[in-house]
Amino acid sequence: MPNLKEQQIRQQALQFAIDNNRLEGLYLSQEMLHYFQKWVMGEITISELKVKTNEIS
Repeated sequence: MPNLKEQQIRQQALQFAIDNNRLEGLYLSQEMLHYFQKWVMGEITISELKVKTNEIS
């Protein structure tokens, strides 16, 4: 599980990506956001997140 600092970095990266996508008119589904939050908290790895995003897309 990532420490608090790593979680903050991940959360900032996620928010940056969300904001950039919104500028392009793209929005994350609630399901996708759920998996990204699981990654932020360290509940899944980046590899698992990639698999989930490919399954959902």
